[in-house]
Amino acid sequence: MSLRPTPGGLAALQAAAGNRAVGSLLSPVQRQDIDAGLGARPPAPAPAAPPVPRSADTELRLRLRHAVELEVRLDALRASTPRRRAVEAELVEVRLALIDLLIDRIARREQQLADLGPPVSAPSSRPSGSVADRLAAQERLEREQAADRHELVPLLAWRTRLELRAIDRGLDAERRSSARRVMLERQRRDVLAVAVALTAPVRGRTLSDAGADLIKSFEGGPYLDRYDPGDPQRATVGWGHKIVGPGHPNGGPPGPWVPREFRPGVITLADAERLFRGDTATAVAAVNRLVTVPLTQEQFDALVSFAFNGGPGMLRQLVESSGLNEGHYDAVTQRLPRFNHADRKVSSGLTRRRAREATRYDAGSEVGRFPDPPRPPRLVPPGEVMLPR
Repeated sequence: MSLRPTPGGLAALQAAAGNRAVGSLLSPVQRQDIDAGLGARPPAPAPAAPPVPRSADTELRLRLRHAVELEVRLDALRASTPRRRAVEAELVEVRLALIDLLIDRIARREQQLADLGPPVSAPSSRPSGSVADRLAAQERLEREQAADRHELVPLLAWRTRLELRAIDRGLDAERRSSARRVMLERQRRDVLAVAVALTAPVRGRTLSDAGADLIKSFEGGPYLDRYDPGDPQRATVGWGHKIVGPGHPNGGPPGPWVPREFRPGVITLADAERLFRGDTATAVAAVNRLVTVPLTQEQFDALVSFAFNGGPGMLRQLVESSGLNEGHYDAVTQRLPRFNHADRKVSSGLTRRRAREATRYDAGSEVGRFPDPPRPPRLVPPGEVMLPR
């Protein structure tokens, strides 16, 4: 018989020949050629297994890693290009998802802590097994929740600034009192209240290494000997540590040319670092105390640098004059350059310092833009024509 190709492949050929042994007479290559020539379809692939759903914690870790990668890529793309705009849009999406995941996990931790019952204090003696397990679970949940809140604060500060900026644009467009203006004002209060409530438990923000380097670059040094910029009243040592006389812990006339706790002569680099940490701790405490809205790390570093240079009193003036605690984040950037006077004269050094602090303040928080609030439809009486605005 002829092995002319017929529809159905090798199985059809065997059936037409009435001989089940036809296949055995052919080599594997011949069988493959016959099936290909007859148009036989390869066996359908097995259905793919459904993806294993990721846990919320795994999703959060992946999103955090993705956000860091996008921020690194964004730093490398300085110019405004389509590629940079695409990375910005992706970063905005990832950050918004991170905020939702962190808020959900904080709520789950709260529920888990509530399920454990009233807080357990560490007993003076060795606790029993059940009490020890409960205490360990409580401490673990509290540590994890504190870490989540610290992750949430800068992200929430970024989102709050963009949300309030969009609302303020809507308020600027509604100069006159109207129902829409009342709605936007209420929305603004709600956004700020939610941000403050979510970040209020987080206290004790710390200065980053980049923020410390920023301050050190302004102060010069480290001066391991007395540094006198031409005015004995402003003598410093290390990185801007003011030298005061005995009995004047908060200031006063210049005293010994090195702090009393150090040996006479030249201080060491470790001594300078110790003084710097003490001085920055005062500025950090002032920012944590005077600013009630969430801040990004860059904003926090800039305000600590400002307080380190001008003191808590000048920081209070900046916060109150800019309305920062009312959510006017952008006003801080506009107000900073005004604090550039020394002895009632404009100081070129302070002008440069304020400019760099403003740049640090805005770094990272300018990514993205929220759309303007929608305008309500205009109601037109019957028979009238609505003209375009």
